[in-house]
Amino acid sequence: MTPKIIHLAGSGTKAWAYSDVRLPDSLGFMSTCPNCNDARAQQIYGLRILVRSLVDNQPIEAYCAVCKEFWPITANERAELAWLLLTE
Repeated sequence: MTPKIIHLAGSGTKAWAYSDVRLPDSLGFMSTCPNCNDARAQQIYGLRILVRSLVDNQPIEAYCAVCKEFWPITANERAELAWLLLTE
């Protein structure tokens, strides 16, 4: 199997290579609702969409079912999500 390489936005020439790693089709993450300040589990994105959004520096929205609100995840949450993708 050939290595999978994920390039993040602003990474320049750095790349992280993984070989023989099977990634799930979706990845859950937590985001804090700015309205009620509760951490909410997010599983509305597929893995490829999350990676593409991070690479292209596109907004990633989270959702709170209690408040029925969407919001863009914070820069810290994006960094944690990128780290999770790189270490899984």
